[in-house]
Amino acid sequence: MIQQLTLILTLIIIFGCDSKKTSPPQALNRSPVSEALSLTGPFRINEQIKKGGDYLDYLISDVCVNSNDVPISGDPYICPSHRNIRIGERLPYIITDLDASRNARYQMLSSLPVVGTDGKLKILVTKNFQGNFTSSFRYNTNYNKTITGYDLVDPNSSVASFIRTSDGGCFDQLFFHDANKRQGGWPLFAKNLLDGSVRHNILIRRLDPDLPSNCNRIDQALGNTVLTVWNRPVPMKFESGKIMNTIVSYHYAHFDLGRVENALERFFFTKEYGFTRWEAWIPKQKCLTQGGNLSRCDPHAADNILLQRCNPTSPLPGVDSWGGKEWVRVDCRDSTFEVLLSKGTIPLDFSQAATNDVKDVDATFNFLLATEVFDADWYLNHYPDLLAAFGRRNTEAATNHWLQQGATEGRAGHPEFAVRSYLEGSARLRQVFGTRYRDAIIYYASEGILE
Repeated sequence: MIQQLTLILTLIIIFGCDSKKTSPPQALNRSPVSEALSLTGPFRINEQIKKGGDYLDYLISDVCVNSNDVPISGDPYICPSHRNIRIGERLPYIITDLDASRNARYQMLSSLPVVGTDGKLKILVTKNFQGNFTSSFRYNTNYNKTITGYDLVDPNSSVASFIRTSDGGCFDQLFFHDANKRQGGWPLFAKNLLDGSVRHNILIRRLDPDLPSNCNRIDQALGNTVLTVWNRPVPMKFESGKIMNTIVSYHYAHFDLGRVENALERFFFTKEYGFTRWEAWIPKQKCLTQGGNLSRCDPHAADNILLQRCNPTSPLPGVDSWGGKEWVRVDCRDSTFEVLLSKGTIPLDFSQAATNDVKDVDATFNFLLATEVFDADWYLNHYPDLLAAFGRRNTEAATNHWLQQGATEGRAGHPEFAVRSYLEGSARLRQVFGTRYRDAIIYYASEGILE
C-alpha cells in the first residue's frame, strides 16, 4: 500500500529502521482487566476535559453536540456547537486524507481521551491504513499492527509529548526523556500555547517480539541532539480547503539544521480534530543522494506522486530553507476530509499500548462508560441502595460504584440496556461469558452494538 511504504521510508530516514468486521469467536474470550490506580479517574478526567479552552482543545477530537450537550452526527468544522469528545462517547465521524488523482483515502485518524494506567489523562491517536473509508467503516477491534497504528500523547507535564507509537516499520516503541523519565521523550508543544523550542534527549525502546531484522532491539539513544520547535496557534488552510487554528510542531532529528544527514517530522494539531496532519522532510541534497529521483525531490514536479494529496504550496510551502540548506517535503498525510459514519465508533482496542505487558492505557473505561450502557444519573436513582448511600446528585460516587462493583454484579447501568437480559437473549454469549457481566458489557459496547 502506498501509504505504508512512504511511512516506512520516513521511519528509515529518522530512526534507521523500516518502517470489517465480524469478530471471530475467540475474540469474545478476552477478559480485560482495569489497571488504573483510581477508579474515579475517568470521571475526573472527563471533568478536566469539560473545562476546555486550553491546550487539550488541540489534542482531542471534537464532536458536534445538540442543545443538551449530547454528541450528534456532523463535522465539527461546520456544526455551530462542538466540544472535545469525552471518555465513553462514540465518535460519529472519522477524518482521512484524500488522493484527488485516484479518489483514494489511505489513512483515518482520531484523537481520543483514555485513562492511563497511572490514572491520568492520555490521548490515543488511533490510525487505520485499510483505505477506502465509507460511512459504514468499523474500527478493527482485533488489533492488526500492519494496518493499524497509534501515537500515545502524555499531556500532563509543561510540554505535551508523544511517549509511545506503533507503526508499520518497527511496530510498538516507547519514547523516553531518559531511562527514568517517560514524559517529554518526544515533545510536541507547551501547555501555555506560546511559541517555544527545546533541545532534548530521546531514548527509543522497541517492544514487539517480532521486530523486522533491520530494527534495532537495543535501546537507541539519540542523546541531547534532538530539536523540537513549535508555534502558537495560527489560522492555516489545509488540503480540504478548511481553515483552522493550528499548532505546528517541528521535530528535527539533529539540532544542526545545516547537517545533510538530518530529517524532520512536522505535526499539525487543530482545535476541531486534534492530531490532523503529518509531514516528512529531508535536506534536498540528501534526497538526491538517496536515489536520484528528481520528481520526489521537487514537490512542484508534474510527476511527483504526492502532488494530488500533498499540495506543494499549502498549508505551508513544500520547499524551505533551514540551517543554510534547502529542505524538501517528501511525504505527508493531510487528514482533514471527514467521513460521517452511519454508526458511531470508539476506535480503540485492548491490545494498543500493551505489547510485552508494558501497558500504558486502559481502554476498558471508554467502553464501560459508553453512553449506550451507562447513564450516571439514571444508575444512581434507579437503585435505592445507591441513592441512600450517595444522595441524589453524587454522580462521581455512582460512576465509581459502577466501575468497581456494579458492572461486575450485572446491574443495569442504562434504561435501555441490561446486561442480564442481553445474555439471556443469546445462548452463544451465555456460553462465552457466563456470569462475567463486566466483560459482556465491554463486548456489547465495543462490538455487539454494531452487529
